[in-house]
Amino acid sequence: MKKAEFQSGSRAWTVLCLHEVTDRESFAQLLGKLDDFYQVVSLSEGFQSIRSDSFDKHALTLTFDDGDKTVWENCLPELRRRGMPACLFVCTGFVSSGFREVSTGRYPVMSWEDLKEWADVGLEVGSHTVNHIPLNQATLERAKWEILESRHTLEMRLGCRVPHFAYPWGYYTNELDDWLQKEESFSTVSTTIPRDNYPEDRGKLIYRKPAPQRNGSFREDLKNPTLYEAVRAAHQQSILNGLAPVMWRLGSEPSVEERLTQDL
Repeated sequence: MKKAEFQSGSRAWTVLCLHEVTDRESFAQLLGKLDDFYQVVSLSEGFQSIRSDSFDKHALTLTFDDGDKTVWENCLPELRRRGMPACLFVCTGFVSSGFREVSTGRYPVMSWEDLKEWADVGLEVGSHTVNHIPLNQATLERAKWEILESRHTLEMRLGCRVPHFAYPWGYYTNELDDWLQKEESFSTVSTTIPRDNYPEDRGKLIYRKPAPQRNGSFREDLKNPTLYEAVRAAHQQSILNGLAPVMWRLGSEPSVEERLTQDL
């Protein structure tokens, strides 16, 4: 990473990962800073350009995970006003239930109508599984179903292509990643390993950083991680991760019949 950082300089591509956005004014200020420092591009454009090394300056892409309702309320109007691209990774099971925390009914998410408005504006949509399970804890068969069923539902309901996928919590296995690298349904596969992307990178994997949470030096907040942070991030493939969300496993995995008849 450090070698690529030195060799590429300003030709790096930063991808930000956000979830809920409760303060529209702060988000508007963030977009203003992005305009000052970066070439803001869509996820598709960023991936194509970094692989062909065709950026004029340091590029950045905005992504949102889980489809929180506040993204529709506070982010969509600001993105539309500026004509700024972004990608929303959607968990279709959340949309069906209306909430991210299904058991308690907390954290409302965007409805199918909200998502259609997002897509119709020209903003990108990505798959984020059906049930937001930790994929490093699932069988390969279950993981494939979660990913492909989410994509199929999104394309049918929204009438748009869904060429992007993001791992829930960033967790995955080598076996699953190998399959996704070959799976023609997706152009990119996003994780939450916090570093920039460089022309030397290969495959579909995209690294993403959390958006800055404090009022400080914008460039300083988005610098690449230290060695310690990079080592911690590399553990996303470990089965020891995701012990909290592993509660989903208390429920039985759906049978083939249940999968075919599940109402999404």
